[in-house]
Amino acid sequence: MPKPSRLKRKDRQRTARTSILIIGEGKTEESYFNAIKQQRYLQSSALNVEIEPTTTKSDPVNLVKKAESRKRTGVYDYVFCVFDGDKAEEARKARQQLARHKDDLRGFISVPCFEVWLTLHFERSDAAMPDCQQAETRLKRHWSAYIKGCGCDSLMPRLDMACDNARWLEQQQHINPCTDLHYLIEVLETALKET
Repeated sequence: MPKPSRLKRKDRQRTARTSILIIGEGKTEESYFNAIKQQRYLQSSALNVEIEPTTTKSDPVNLVKKAESRKRTGVYDYVFCVFDGDKAEEARKARQQLARHKDDLRGFISVPCFEVWLTLHFERSDAAMPDCQQAETRLKRHWSAYIKGCGCDSLMPRLDMACDNARWLEQQQHINPCTDLHYLIEVLETALKET
């Protein structure tokens, strides 16, 4: 997966707050990023992170279309999509769509699904996960109470470990499993420091 560049400050005049919208494919992504917002960014007067699950058909191409629409409103400085890579052709089309945009509209992917990222909060592994069900099974070895869309607050103390494990996994250069969500965390941290 290509490494996304860091956020660049906008030259136009605006309020001190950087506004970021994260759109995910489901309730689990919404729960996860709400936990990050609550525990890391809620007290920041310089950063506004909003999380919105997609209400349209849940696939990467429709997710990008929704992100493009929300970016055109001018309300957000940055709009980011978080999607699964279990449907390779749809993920490829979504990436092509995103390639037409600047850094203010990006996508972040986990193959086969978001549960790969969640599993990295517990372990460093590059064992193949042929489908989302197997990824969930692997996650439940560590987090037996996991239910899609459930609260993810308990994962926040493990966020740095997940980023380290994701960087290691990236070096293995696998197609499955893989994730680039550690870059989204990096982008959020950078935005917080620069605003």
